[in-house]
Amino acid sequence: MTYLEKLARAESLLCLGLDPDPARMGAGETPESFLNRLLEGLEEAGELPSTLKPNLAYFEQYGSRGLGMLERLLERWRSKALIILDAKRGDIGPSSQAYARALFDVWGADAVTVSPWMGRDSLEPFLERCPERGVYVLLRTSNPGAADLQLAQGTWRRLATLLTADWFRPGLGAVMGATGPEELAELVGGAPPNFPLLIPGVGSQGGDAASVLRALGDSAPIHRVNVSSGILYAPEGALEATRRYAASLAPHSGQKR
Repeated sequence: MTYLEKLARAESLLCLGLDPDPARMGAGETPESFLNRLLEGLEEAGELPSTLKPNLAYFEQYGSRGLGMLERLLERWRSKALIILDAKRGDIGPSSQAYARALFDVWGADAVTVSPWMGRDSLEPFLERCPERGVYVLLRTSNPGAADLQLAQGTWRRLATLLTADWFRPGLGAVMGATGPEELAELVGGAPPNFPLLIPGVGSQGGDAASVLRALGDSAPIHRVNVSSGILYAPEGALEATRRYAASLAPHSGQKR
């Protein structure tokens, strides 16, 4: 089964970002215990999101101990959800070859995030895994610093043209922030119908789920909208927050037909 086929099976576009912040976890908890407790509760309630996105940085900060936690976490949950490893890798060919082997063959990711700054040859080791695996290229992110380079002189549009034309293959997609709904709609309108997007920025960063769904239109089922802190540290609890976000991101909700 291809990565796109796996994406299309889900009833909600919700992707849960696994960003365990040491400053916000309970006393004595590790990223592994914090996340397993949260995911077990969601699974027991029948609300486990179809897609999980561990951010490697939150595990790498603990050194080898953190990587062991990530390995056990993936072993436990990869059969129950798609795994997008948020690694943002990108380097010259041999280094990218090693990164791709680590992320896909060792960690077993269904998809990864990569940086395009070093050009097509830095992406090729990842793109070779398509269409069975997914590759999300950083395009127009949701952070304020996106204005420094991505929005300057149409840089993101130039990259979007490459990704959706010359470099395109099924399984290749992009990271596109929810904080720019007009640009999101522009990208969707010009991209192939099988160009999946990973969309951060809904919730605490100011993105709006209804605006995202309107921008995605009929292509919505192959996209994923990531929510991290809005669920992990929600005042009402992770279960209620997950239900709220999942309902707001059901493909029929707020979507133009």
